[in-house]
Amino acid sequence: LAEALREMGQDASRLSGALVAQANQSAAQGKTPEAQQKFAETQQKLNEAAAKANSAREEQLLQELAQTAQEAKAALAEATEVLKQAKQQADVGKDAQVHADDKAREAQKKDSENRRNQFQEQEKRTARDLAKRAEDAKKRAEQAVQNAEKAANAADKRVEQAQEKSNKKPDDTGLKNNVAQEQVRQAAEQKKVAAAKDTLQKADQNLQRQNQHVEAVNNRPMPSLDAANPATQLASQYAEEAVKAAEALNQKAQQLEAAAHFDNELSPPQGQLASAEQQQHEVTQDVTNAAQDVARAARHERRLNNAVVAEPLQNAANNIQQVAQNESTNAERQLNEATAEAKQGEENAQANPQDTQPQPNGQALEAQQGLETSEKAIAQQADQLNGVVEPLLAAAAAAANQEAEQGDPNAAQANGEPGQTPPGQNPPANGQPQNGEPASSQPASSQPAAPSFTPEQLARGQQLARTLDELDRQAAAANANQLGQPTPATSSQLDALAQAARAQHAAQAAARRQAQQEAAMALNEGGHQSSDSAPEGPQNARFGIISVNRDEVTNWGKLRSKSAEDLTKGKSEAVSEEYRKSVEAYFKVLAERAKKK
Repeated sequence: LAEALREMGQDASRLSGALVAQANQSAAQGKTPEAQQKFAETQQKLNEAAAKANSAREEQLLQELAQTAQEAKAALAEATEVLKQAKQQADVGKDAQVHADDKAREAQKKDSENRRNQFQEQEKRTARDLAKRAEDAKKRAEQAVQNAEKAANAADKRVEQAQEKSNKKPDDTGLKNNVAQEQVRQAAEQKKVAAAKDTLQKADQNLQRQNQHVEAVNNRPMPSLDAANPATQLASQYAEEAVKAAEALNQKAQQLEAAAHFDNELSPPQGQLASAEQQQHEVTQDVTNAAQDVARAARHERRLNNAVVAEPLQNAANNIQQVAQNESTNAERQLNEATAEAKQGEENAQANPQDTQPQPNGQALEAQQGLETSEKAIAQQADQLNGVVEPLLAAAAAAANQEAEQGDPNAAQANGEPGQTPPGQNPPANGQPQNGEPASSQPASSQPAAPSFTPEQLARGQQLARTLDELDRQAAAANANQLGQPTPATSSQLDALAQAARAQHAAQAAARRQAQQEAAMALNEGGHQSSDSAPEGPQNARFGIISVNRDEVTNWGKLRSKSAEDLTKGKSEAVSEEYRKSVEAYFKVLAERAKKK
């Protein structure tokens, strides 16, 4: 559109500087001031139209280009009207007696004919140059069509390959999405081919028009200037030809002004809209699943009595669900309506093949706006969720690092006394701490390091996560069995199970710490613990003493882990390798005491 506007501006500028300028000059020599004034006004209007059209640039908004086309069209219409008035004045002035005698009139006649011949030669050169440019433009358009067709053929092959892969795995959603994406690219390449062919057609039409102009200039009639005022007669001839050129420019301006209404061109095919609708449906489902995941995380935190974390997570889940129900679903609905409108338009086009005007798809415009709104809403919720999760992750990392520094048996003395080396370990050389840790108790960096979880810690975390998920599923199943009615008893029972899980987790942690301390003390004394140094009081009450066969090769200490189904029926499970030896040593000591007593 911008290029066509600039071309129209160049035509208007040439008309002003060629035919109308010659007419103005001839009217001045013929002493016809009324016609001369109108020709000058015509030049002014044509120059205004040319300036408007020449200001068009590709980077402008289509709305701005439409405004430029409308203003150029109005200026051309005014210039054409004034030019017609100038021709009328010239027709009157050519019969005026402005010369003293026939000799003066004959001299004016010869001068006017000489100037006309010179202008004719100049017009021929200009016409040939324009025809050459049009021919070059057509060649470039032909090459562009060939390139676009090659790209379209490559897109067709990619669609076929993607479809073959998808047919082999019909349940693979990723392959289906790949097919849809390749089909979108295929449609885009086909549109490029259509646009390139349209450009070629216009280039061919322009070449034909320029060739016709060359022929018209070469065959331009050169009548004898026999009027009483030969110069004004020549001005009238120029004006007549200029009016025809101005009317052609007006017609072109009307076409460009109509083409500036870009909404008529935004008519995506039915297949492309249907593919976009399917993709948006998957987006809606993904957003819904994300909301459910965040909501489940909030319920888990609530069962763990972590309301500070549960509340912002639940708010984020509610906001994400609203985006799925509102913005994303609305975009999906608008795409569905646009698909239906495109289908109706294609059916109408098949029923009326003579109607080649593209029909606007208003629903496609609304769907585009709906997609932009949905995209912004999803991005906003993602940012808000990151704002909720990142501080929680940072706090968890800091807590994990602190717990690791406080509870690592290799980092602290088993008996709690500083400055001593635990049994079975060599003292660090040159007073440097082991494991590459700094001697100072302060971390090396002010930022908390990323938590380094042992396999046992990861396993316990997974066990807790599975337990919470199972509790969540049982709660949902209980609600479904009650046809949506609340189930206070079931919820209370599940909360009690959750509390039991938390209590067991705390008890296991305390047992491990106590076992480590007792085992270390026993090992410090060579494996023989006297009754005087044996721990007394509430510490022994944490464990029940059982009779064991000390000669049997087996795991001495076993702790229990529970899932949601058997939280009240603990099952035996071997403790982690990290604590097994310490626990075994601890229970051996207790067994020795029981045997002596």
